[in-house]
Amino acid sequence: MHVLEGGIEKKKRALARLLKRLGRKGLEPDALELLIDEPSTDRIFESSFRKNDLVFYKGGKDHYEEYFVFTPEEAFEFASAEAKELLNTFKPEFLIKYTKFSPELKELLKGKSSPQIFQVVKDRFKELCEDLIAEKRLAFFCARKGEKQQEQDGFLIFRIN
Repeated sequence: MHVLEGGIEKKKRALARLLKRLGRKGLEPDALELLIDEPSTDRIFESSFRKNDLVFYKGGKDHYEEYFVFTPEEAFEFASAEAKELLNTFKPEFLIKYTKFSPELKELLKGKSSPQIFQVVKDRFKELCEDLIAEKRLAFFCARKGEKQQEQDGFLIFRIN
């Protein structure tokens, strides 16, 4: 997996700059400047639950926002993993294009689990993911409903809560 130089600290800085650019309330302007200069000293922390998950504390333990901060490669990898789990929710008409079956056999995919469908599409899974992401966008897989992808300092940032 490709990580931009600077790793997690660079991701924290990118998130801090995005929050400032969006005028996110909850941080005083001076605190945001400090956060950009020294992100590990303020209110953006790594989640202990998921990789690439950064938590922005606006004050108090119950007042926070969570974000995924990905390189483009990490975002594709994450979205592909999500798509793999959701294969059984996609229409057989869409999935059949990535199998060796003729279109008339699309009924064979109905009612199958995601792992069963993956076995049928695995040879063309990367292509399937590229098409899904082109159609649905990365935010469909990486962000909470209704949130858009934000870009900052070469990273793709998604609000997830």
